[in-house]
Amino acid sequence: MLFSKSKNESDPEDRTLFDMRKIGKRISELRRSKDITQTALADMMGISFQAVSNWERGVSHS
Repeated sequence: MLFSKSKNESDPEDRTLFDMRKIGKRISELRRSKDITQTALADMMGISFQAVSNWERGVSHS
């Protein structure tokens, strides 16, 4: 799914989704620049690799 700019930029939910994807992209960039797999990063943090994947995709389960 491609992210398109919200029609209502003042909608906090839309801004949060954009921020989550932006942060996830940055996590992925940094992880890859260090040649670290999602599994290795997850092990270092004591979390599941699925959590890392969700972050990088901007997915949240709240």
